[in-house]
Amino acid sequence: EGLSYKDYFIFNNLTIPSSHNGSSQIDHLVVSKFGIFVIESKDYKGWIFGNKDQEQWTQSLPGGNNKFQFQNPIRQNWSHIMSLKALFPSIPENAFQSIVVFTDSCEFKTDPIENVVHSEEIVGCVQKYTEAKISEENLHLILGKLSYVCQTVDISHEQHLENLHASHS
Repeated sequence: EGLSYKDYFIFNNLTIPSSHNGSSQIDHLVVSKFGIFVIESKDYKGWIFGNKDQEQWTQSLPGGNNKFQFQNPIRQNWSHIMSLKALFPSIPENAFQSIVVFTDSCEFKTDPIENVVHSEEIVGCVQKYTEAKISEENLHLILGKLSYVCQTVDISHEQHLENLHASHS
């Protein structure tokens, strides 16, 4: 919501083939002449601790006794971008943008990280990119190929989880 349907094309819960781990499940993908925005979404409460270089980030729930670690979502998104680059080798590298969005029910407790935002900031984060990076012709090719992949690649949720498990063991 907030992005013009004429300029931005949105794909949700997209699973694409990946050469390095079998499949890549992308929460949200926004495609426009301004870039390909790969959005990893997280629904966490409490405090979030992490920086772009750490392997794991930490969620701390109120009271401080309940701490949970989760994979750095920036690294997770990097994997998604690598899969997309393989799918679209002619698209310039600077056209791909990683965005991590957290629900508003958490609070970041470390220094701000570029393109790691709360859900209320997501539209502004996408719209700050105003320089065209993708030609009209390439935009149509990308949209066509993504639509084709959505209709023809049949990777079940269970298969994707098996691929993840295999790549992390």
